[in-house]
Amino acid sequence: MDYVISQIHGEVDAYLARAVDPNHFDGKSVEQSLKQVLAHAHYYDNPPSAFVLNSAKGPSLIVVYALGKGTLMGQGGTSVTLRAYNAAQGRFKLADLTGDNLDGYGDVSVKKLHSPVPDEMWMLVWGHMTGANGPNIRMRVYAYGGKKFRTMWMPENSWGGFTVHVTDHSFTVDGGYYREDGVRHDAYFLAPDGLYRAVPDVLK
Repeated sequence: MDYVISQIHGEVDAYLARAVDPNHFDGKSVEQSLKQVLAHAHYYDNPPSAFVLNSAKGPSLIVVYALGKGTLMGQGGTSVTLRAYNAAQGRFKLADLTGDNLDGYGDVSVKKLHSPVPDEMWMLVWGHMTGANGPNIRMRVYAYGGKKFRTMWMPENSWGGFTVHVTDHSFTVDGGYYREDGVRHDAYFLAPDGLYRAVPDVLK
């Protein structure tokens, strides 16, 4: 399955290089195209997401998706990838990738954050562990500025169902903890060197 998944990722890279014009594209059209490309590859729960970074270095395309590995569950049961492509010689070329610390997670969601750094894109990505006996949630914040991904936030997993709201320069995570008599209401502010929590994560 690892070999098959690597081949699928390679086909996505080749497709985007061949079919997407860096001078005339948008994220929504790329998302629709990837739905077709990955239709038979069993992308896991949520469809692919695509984002556009327009910086002084030129346009970049970032795609996010998760692929299931047959009937496997738990650690290694999925392949989660964030793939960044930079424009070069009239086409998009893969520049960097990340997301393997989310492998095994499904129902992957992505929200674009308001970047505190010029010419960078910041994204909050989260999902639940496949096969877990309850909602075991992992969250990550990644930044991309045209060269390499940076992992800006790697909190411990939380058990529960949470809603994420993005505001200017911050985001909130709200919801009830699983198996705990508590409610999560976290507010995180974004700074160039990382994230800062403004409210305790459990209010009883």
